[in-house]
Amino acid sequence: MFSLKEVEALAGRFASSLLDDYVAEIRDADQTFTRKEINDAV
Repeated sequence: MFSLKEVEALAGRFASSLLDDYVAEIRDADQTFTRKEINDAV
């Protein structure tokens, strides 16, 4: 079994990597959003 903290850490890492991929795609599309701006929008 995982502890709640371990699950939260894994989920956070997963969400963070998804967000990084999303940011990379946006940058590839030649738009300029920072990770902070996306976080603020979400």
